[in-house]
Amino acid sequence: MAQFDLILRGGRILDPGTGRDEIADIAFAAGKVAAIGAEAAAGTAAVERRVEGCIVTPGQIDLHAHVYWGGTSLGVDADRLARRSGTTTWLDVGSWASGSTSSRGRSPGSSLISTSPSPVSSASRTR
Repeated sequence: MAQFDLILRGGRILDPGTGRDEIADIAFAAGKVAAIGAEAAAGTAAVERRVEGCIVTPGQIDLHAHVYWGGTSLGVDADRLARRSGTTTWLDVGSWASGSTSSRGRSPGSSLISTSPSPVSSASRTR
């Protein structure tokens, strides 16, 4: 029986890159997917979570975001939102404070790709 760091049990696993769409267990070791399906189901882990009714998917990429929190009325707190939404990468398409000439050292209208300290995989409620 394999030992893992984390097993998410009973979630709907969606992975567009592989075409996977199934209800199954998924196991992680050293921050990476280590097993899916029967091998994960047979394993044990330091942390196990029941995730029935949740979608388990690789980190999502938000291609149009305003993550300059507090700089504009459109800005979101990316780190806080990422944990709930499963977004691991944000493309900020030009947030900057009104009346300023730059935002965090960037020129107005410039883009910033930012990654969030989000988990390797996300489990989002579908209900």
